[in-house]
Amino acid sequence: MLNRLKHYYHLLWAYFPALWHRFPSRKLKVIGVTGTKGKTTTVELMAYVFAAAGYNMVSSSGLRFRVGEKTVPNDFKMTMPGRGFLQGLLARGVKEKCDVAILEITSEGLVQSRHRYIDFDAAVFLGIHEEHLERHGGFEGYRKAKELLFEALRTSEKKKKISIINTDDMHAKEFVKYATDECWGFGFKGNGLKKGMKILKAEGVQVSSDGLQFYVNGNRILSKLLGEFNVYNLLAVIATAKAFGIDDAVLQNALLTFPGLPGRMEVLSGRGIHVIVDYAHTPDSLEWVYKEARRIFIPLEVEAARCEPSRPLTGFNPATMICILGSAGGGRDTWKRAVFGELAAMYCDQIVLTNEDPYDEDPERILEDIKEGIDRFSHRKVKLSASSFNTFHETSKETKNAHVQMVLERKEAIKKAILLAKPGDVVVITGKGGERWMVVAGGKKISWDDSAIVKEVLYS
Repeated sequence: MLNRLKHYYHLLWAYFPALWHRFPSRKLKVIGVTGTKGKTTTVELMAYVFAAAGYNMVSSSGLRFRVGEKTVPNDFKMTMPGRGFLQGLLARGVKEKCDVAILEITSEGLVQSRHRYIDFDAAVFLGIHEEHLERHGGFEGYRKAKELLFEALRTSEKKKKISIINTDDMHAKEFVKYATDECWGFGFKGNGLKKGMKILKAEGVQVSSDGLQFYVNGNRILSKLLGEFNVYNLLAVIATAKAFGIDDAVLQNALLTFPGLPGRMEVLSGRGIHVIVDYAHTPDSLEWVYKEARRIFIPLEVEAARCEPSRPLTGFNPATMICILGSAGGGRDTWKRAVFGELAAMYCDQIVLTNEDPYDEDPERILEDIKEGIDRFSHRKVKLSASSFNTFHETSKETKNAHVQMVLERKEAIKKAILLAKPGDVVVITGKGGERWMVVAGGKKISWDDSAIVKEVLYS
């Protein structure tokens, strides 16, 4: 009974703002983007591409809200705000004569019906990994929540409906099954899961500190984004742009000039070291960041030297990777804390555990949970510089126990890690990315900026 009342409560909060604003989504081309990771980067990059093609944009992401040329930060600590916010945003877009709306869609927003009464033209599925399992009663519940976007697309009143799906994802078939007028698939493997599906396949991927280069159906793509995982985000944007008829030359130039986002594989360099600030807050995304950080900033010959202790280090830069991490409190996804610890022990040479967003939980208990994962990991063979699809060189080494410190105050932890670093070292700070607030006991929000702290230490 209580769940039914909650459902109707959220449904009413979706319906009446839509009615009040006269269903603004019907006057826009609306694209919804969902998945476990990469949503914010994809939404922001997509908005950049569509704007470059001459469209007037409205967009909503975990980073900011945009109407035309005006943007404001998303300070809700909520990626997909409720209580009619999105309907109001779309209405402002209509008032400013916008053409296209691009919305970041979350599982929480979907189960609370925040997407209802928005008529979508296209839905993008980036992939799904374990997250919010406690909230959704397990992985199947989480996946079904994501599917609600594609159900909304299927029942949309728009004339032409387009689905864009990462076909490398093992759950892609659950999203392909929703009938649409046009279906695009993208990935490294070129899987065609549906008759008539248009496929974009990434080939010849090259990764460097300058960004990415790869080919899609013979076309060369260049981007300043770092990390092979961003190929998926780029492919999703390419597929969407093609589905909406954006010219290839305009598309490729926009992909090349997009500067990236704060707190998403953001690299700050100084004193001979590189500091990476990233939002990674799931095990899968954390591992990708760690792999790519080693791959890009610690040359393979350095790893080779480590794999062969008898080999002299002359001519090699004995670089190390120092990792700063924590985990959110509030009783959410507590299972992943120990997994974070295992991953840090696997890839990092030095580890500094620190506060993230403790909410009402004991911050020290959160760090102890991570430390348990570090302690139970020992001497495993580890693949370094290898993606999930083995598209580049692999090497492995026998791991050594990483040096671990606990520094509860996050600002002090960042300072300590940077001051520990020697020229050639890499410091990786994860968990908050570009977030502007830290939430502590009693729901109190503290102004925050990881990147600003890094700059203060590096450049002062």
